[in-house]
Amino acid sequence: MSENSSFSNFMTLQKNITKRRVWLVVLAFVTYILYDVCVFLLSFNQLGIRTKLAISLLGKNGFNPLITAVGSVLLAIEGFRWLSNRQMIDFYESQPFSKNAHFFGVFVNSAVILFLSHLAGTGLGLISAAAFKASSAAVVKDAFFCFAMDITIFLAIFSVSTLAVMLTGNLTVSVFAAIVLLLYEPVFKFALNTCFTYIPAYVGPGIPYNGIFSPVLTVINHTGDIYNIICAAVCLTLAFFLYRIRKNEDAGKAVPYKTVRIIVKIAIVLIASMLTGLMFISDDSDSLRSEVIAVIISAVVVGAVLEAIYNSDVRKAFKGFGCTVLGGFLAIAIIMSCRLDLFGYSRWIPAKEDVASASILTTDNVKVKLSDIDTVNALLKAGEENKDETESMFELTISYQMKNGRKERRKVYIPKSAKNLMKRIVSSDDFKKGYFKVYNDADIEKNLSRVSISYRNFEDGAKERFANSSDIYNDLKAAYIRDIADYDFDTAAYKMEIGEISIIRSDDSKERNYYYVLPVYKSFTNTVKFLKAHDMYVSPGKLTDETGNYGPFYVFPKKISY
Repeated sequence: MSENSSFSNFMTLQKNITKRRVWLVVLAFVTYILYDVCVFLLSFNQLGIRTKLAISLLGKNGFNPLITAVGSVLLAIEGFRWLSNRQMIDFYESQPFSKNAHFFGVFVNSAVILFLSHLAGTGLGLISAAAFKASSAAVVKDAFFCFAMDITIFLAIFSVSTLAVMLTGNLTVSVFAAIVLLLYEPVFKFALNTCFTYIPAYVGPGIPYNGIFSPVLTVINHTGDIYNIICAAVCLTLAFFLYRIRKNEDAGKAVPYKTVRIIVKIAIVLIASMLTGLMFISDDSDSLRSEVIAVIISAVVVGAVLEAIYNSDVRKAFKGFGCTVLGGFLAIAIIMSCRLDLFGYSRWIPAKEDVASASILTTDNVKVKLSDIDTVNALLKAGEENKDETESMFELTISYQMKNGRKERRKVYIPKSAKNLMKRIVSSDDFKKGYFKVYNDADIEKNLSRVSISYRNFEDGAKERFANSSDIYNDLKAAYIRDIADYDFDTAAYKMEIGEISIIRSDDSKERNYYYVLPVYKSFTNTVKFLKAHDMYVSPGKLTDETGNYGPFYVFPKKISY
């Protein structure tokens, strides 16, 4: 067959496919143009935010990726819906085009529809932005970056949706399958991360997992363009393989492949049971029974519904009960392993020789590096063994940098019995030099001519005194360091600050930039004397929990102490 003939056949196929989906063509163009132009114009109500708004609407933070994702699902399911109807299959097979040509013809047609409509919307949006003087290099860059990103989103989501169609034989089930494939992994990740939060000492961002068959997480996070392309290649290859071996008599069947039915049932029962169990989960040990009962009921109900769908017969709802049991068992195992900490996450204490460094995070979010690993380990152990909330002083996050490069963090409640350990830590030079920024002021020392000192108390309508520090900063520093020498855990946890000193540096634009703040306590006699000598001291007045401020460790409940 000549090249001209092949191209002619290809164009004829494209025309035939397009005629049957004119409504999708119109919907795609109208949606992109409405969003990129109409919404863009209607949103201009403040001149000062036009360019920023244009970047937001036309760029990756707008709704174009979502429009692309939904459009990709519609194009895939509509393009292959004929596979679920025997009459439509007979019609397509009577056409002078091969089965392979139909498959790739739908793919190309869908891509052209989406790309051209997206490009039209983006182009008209940029023209509108220019007309309202909101266009800039940043707007154009973000708009076309979003366009390129949406290409990869289309490839991934269209391929996943096509795979969903090939795994099923019923149009309604195909839609459901596409939703499941696209959302299962994000929902499963959410369920796992929620389970992890019930591990007593757990702290962390959750599992760094972006899925295998679902590009939804990469769409949300605006990452993973390469992943989207790989996902598209894998899923489209699988879809094409299933398309080739698919039997015509599979049309109308919910899920024609037995292996797929088993895997899907276990997976759906697992996630549904986990989510149901998490609705009843709590830190109360008495809730374990209700969690297990909820998981069992959910597993039985979901398993029965799936079997009824598979067999199109409610009487066969309890067929394949073994898969239901397995899915429910896995859900219980995952939830209980976290609730009961079966893997010992909250009993872990590192060997001293394996630790490169350790640090704690104070209540006011200052990370302090410590070299006394033995004391830090003892503090972690005390927190992990603390099961009595009434004996807890405060919550503390302890971090370790291991020598093998791994990072470990634990969040524990420090008991009152660990006061001596806290006293040892707070009284150490490591803590004082890590917490008080007066020890890390090289930038201040280099720019004393631009630095000022401001002191304020914590009353409502607090008074503030201000003094140039180019000639007095070192005196303040010396006085403050003398006071820090006696700083201890009782002051850090139980004494209320009477005020704070702000070290302020002015840059070339003469704006006030707060470099750091030094808390002042009544016991800081040298600092108070310095402030009074320079007419900066302001009486603290009456302090309360609402107007006052505590130090690095907020012990609750408190009794105000001066």
